[in-house]
Amino acid sequence: MNPRLLHAVMLLWVLCSSAQGQCDKSPETNKLNLSVNYELPTFTADFPIQNMVTLDGIIYVGAVNRIYALAPNLTKLSEYHTGPLLSNETCGQTLTGASSGSKVDNHNIALVVENIYDKGLYSCGSADNGVCRRHVLDDDTIPKTVDEQVYCFADKVRKGKGQPIDSDVVVSASGSQVLNVESNIIKFFVGNSEIPGTGNVSDSATHPHTISLRKMKTSQNGFTFYSDLSYMDLIPPLRGNYYLRYVYPSTVDRSPTS
Repeated sequence: MNPRLLHAVMLLWVLCSSAQGQCDKSPETNKLNLSVNYELPTFTADFPIQNMVTLDGIIYVGAVNRIYALAPNLTKLSEYHTGPLLSNETCGQTLTGASSGSKVDNHNIALVVENIYDKGLYSCGSADNGVCRRHVLDDDTIPKTVDEQVYCFADKVRKGKGQPIDSDVVVSASGSQVLNVESNIIKFFVGNSEIPGTGNVSDSATHPHTISLRKMKTSQNGFTFYSDLSYMDLIPPLRGNYYLRYVYPSTVDRSPTS
């Protein structure tokens, strides 16, 4: 027999023999009591959960039509009803020129916390035509529940007309990514998704920008663009024709990229 062939046969025989063996049990495994039932904390939402953030140990959960505040042991502390809402309203005001609409579910598109001014939570849903709500959680005197002090970021703009200004239209019903970067001011990097065939580009008066950078007003009742060059849009022929999704950037000094 060819010496090389004989060597290969013996090597295969050794490998097969070793493969049939079993590893010794780890001594640590024998110390485990597999009959113990561990009770882990759980929380069951009334609607599908879509986002989650934490601040000072409290867990804030964004779900369809609800914002929940949970203790570290997942006990519900408070909740805020975000919907269903009338499809033709923004912050409770009827959009200018809009016909009567039916109630729609409010999907949580973005959930962001901040700790520069008063401790706050921003919830941005698919209803309300892209505007966000600010939940004050702590005003340096006493902690607040998630439903106690809530401001809609278009309720003091164009009062009576029901039309948010451009800088307050933040998220898209097709999905968005919002990154909060805290320095001496709160800066929001926003990338809005577009999905062909979902009707995200329509004849409605509000259109969220494709990419934008905005900051909260010092009055804390709305957003303003960081500068006159703080947003970018796809040209109209391209909008609604291509999938556009965003991921978070790897560093805080870059805007979201698709």
